[in-house]
Amino acid sequence: MAKASFFDLPEHGLHLVPFDDARFPAYLNEILAQRQPFPLPPLEDLKDAAILLNESGKWVIVLEAVWRFRDGGAPRRTHRLGNLHSTEQLEILTGRTKPVEGMHSGIAPGSKRLVTERGLIGSNLSVSAQGGGGSSGTFVTAMGGKKSEGLEVEVSLDVAIFDDGRCAGPDTGDLFSALRAAIEAQEAVAKKAVKLLQSGAPEGQVFDLLLPLARSGRSHGAGQRPLMPLFSHAAMHHLIHSSREGQIRWFEGFASPATIALHRTT
Repeated sequence: MAKASFFDLPEHGLHLVPFDDARFPAYLNEILAQRQPFPLPPLEDLKDAAILLNESGKWVIVLEAVWRFRDGGAPRRTHRLGNLHSTEQLEILTGRTKPVEGMHSGIAPGSKRLVTERGLIGSNLSVSAQGGGGSSGTFVTAMGGKKSEGLEVEVSLDVAIFDDGRCAGPDTGDLFSALRAAIEAQEAVAKKAVKLLQSGAPEGQVFDLLLPLARSGRSHGAGQRPLMPLFSHAAMHHLIHSSREGQIRWFEGFASPATIALHRTT
């Protein structure tokens, strides 16, 4: 099997420790000794895996890694790993809330993750006051992707977005633009929902407003991100389970202007 090549973001404090690094076994044992929030995938082959070290001093709220496979230099396939799967992350990236110790999304300063083709594994327990008894953490499955024996492998940290809105990395999938567009769209929809609810309109009218956004997730392909369904599904949950006052309060949060501006690093 060809040796994997890894490309990290050391200028931003994000480092990848490859399998053949002497530190890898100790870091791996530290991760696997923690209580995991999700079942572990098979870990029979870690020769093209790496340990991510977050030494940035900041929370990494969103991370995407790109895997490129080549055969004799000829491209064979590409897929991504991504951890954007909750409205909590979007709320942090707009400044409406702050990352907290027990959050289930994001990579805390000082914590580690095992990065494999099958997924991103680990939690924030090593830097949490909860120690080994908590359950906060992240498991992210690969978008597309399967084990590819005999191919040359290149693993890159493509984009990392920190809790101050800073966007680092080459961002070949243009997540930055997709996130900005999604945040603007959410704000516009939330304003309409607030107006409807405050006017006494039935929840059904707000459902009708959200339904196209929820359905937009059906057509996203491998490597694409269903950003609007994240928002619409959470909104529908609040419509079903919250009082009218709670519904208005939740939508008002997303309707308020962002206090953090996403920005690319230079």
